[in-house]
Amino acid sequence: MTSLRVLYWSGFASRKRLHSGGMRRQRSRVMSVLMSDVARKSGVSITTVSHVLNETRPVAEKTRERVLRAAAELNYYKNTSARLLVRGRSDLLGLIISDVENPFYPELIKSFERACATERMEVLLCATNYDRGQAANALRRMLENRV
Repeated sequence: MTSLRVLYWSGFASRKRLHSGGMRRQRSRVMSVLMSDVARKSGVSITTVSHVLNETRPVAEKTRERVLRAAAELNYYKNTSARLLVRGRSDLLGLIISDVENPFYPELIKSFERACATERMEVLLCATNYDRGQAANALRRMLENRV
């Protein structure tokens, strides 16, 4: 069977959503919403959107509300991979433990997560199960994620 390609345009001429697939099976690739989409919808610059969403500089309350409303309507989510590339560091803190079932660790993990939450950090938790190979993989994951 031949494949069928249908091109859908989103609300913005510069963004396309492409759906392709065969007659039996339909696949779709949904593109994520960008800051530029939020900026266009709210009528402000990308820089203003960035300042509102990251709370880096004061923005007029009406503008802030307009940006937040546009972000909510578009279902905008921050791209943590892009932030990692720009900043060169992540908001992750890593915790490598030997055994999740050890009675000492659950309280440690809860305290660690609580402390991270107050600092707006994410937790990357790895358990090694007393295995050197798993410990090496855990360390590799930490380094790859710039923890």
